[in-house]
Amino acid sequence: MDKEEFLHRVMERTGLGRAEAKRATRAALAVLRDAIPPEEAHDLGSQLPGELKDLMWAPKGQWTPPERLEMESLTNHVRSVLAPAHRDRADEVTRAIFSTLREAVSRGELEDIAGALPQELRETVTG
Repeated sequence: MDKEEFLHRVMERTGLGRAEAKRATRAALAVLRDAIPPEEAHDLGSQLPGELKDLMWAPKGQWTPPERLEMESLTNHVRSVLAPAHRDRADEVTRAIFSTLREAVSRGELEDIAGALPQELRETVTG
């Protein structure tokens, strides 16, 4: 799946415009990147198109696992980049992004990522 198809699927699922879907996707993936070990972020990035791959491969310096990433934190980060009219849909938008991610990435990679996350987020990542 290329970047345009990824964004198009997020747009279809959410009804967001291109720029807003792109901001929300980048926000969700950046939080995920920072919550998983660098080698998992690199592996995930290798299965994503162009700009999304670059986001996952962005240098993070010394990685320290977050105390506990929760769905609420992830959703709040996505909410922060949405237009005011769409902020109440942040949970729906976040889940749509992860639905699209599931279509773009192998099941094995999703399971590897899920293993580094709390149960609540495992279900979001693996479906």
